[in-house]
Amino acid sequence: MVTVKTVISVAASHNWPLHQMVVHNAFLEGDLTVQVYMEMPQGFQRQGKYKVGNSDKLIQELKDSLHIKFKMKDLGHLKYFLGIEIMRSKTSILFNRRKYALELISNTGLSGAKLFMQQPKLSHWEVTLRLVRNIKICPGQGLLLSSTMSLELEAFCDSDWAACPNTRRSVTRYLIKLGDSLISWKFKKQHTVSRSSTEAEYKSMTAAVAEVI
Repeated sequence: MVTVKTVISVAASHNWPLHQMVVHNAFLEGDLTVQVYMEMPQGFQRQGKYKVGNSDKLIQELKDSLHIKFKMKDLGHLKYFLGIEIMRSKTSILFNRRKYALELISNTGLSGAKLFMQQPKLSHWEVTLRLVRNIKICPGQGLLLSSTMSLELEAFCDSDWAACPNTRRSVTRYLIKLGDSLISWKFKKQHTVSRSSTEAEYKSMTAAVAEVI
């Protein structure tokens, strides 16, 4: 999803149109029971060149060319992708999962909650209900990708040393922005116990740098 958010963030900053198409192929029509390896045939050369841009005419020409060579379905402008609703304005693109949030709220069994499934307690159940109540207040909130022209990549990281009272493990926290758009973030307990706050900070920094690279 980081790649998807990055691509759409760049499209938002340049005010590029976003279209969605589905390619029908054998791998989408059934389950494979054997391993399949593919490689380009010897002597293969790319045929032709494609020109793309903001022009609706060029985009339509590209779609027509793809339709000729592949079995494809044109879904029009990007509105729904991988369970995420995508809404666009002149200043930004908004990601939200309103449909999923409403389904979670209406599900009396709260099947989406997976907190402390090994030894659940009443306190864990109360926290789950509190989370769902918060989602119910604002199910349409989401991630805003700005249309500002800046594409400067920024990364911020931090850690809470020995934050977990049960394991004494520290918590890694980082977020990465492309311009004004948030494209990646993480909040997770570290795998091992850090002997000092400096060690915990270095682990957090390492995770952030690895995500950027």
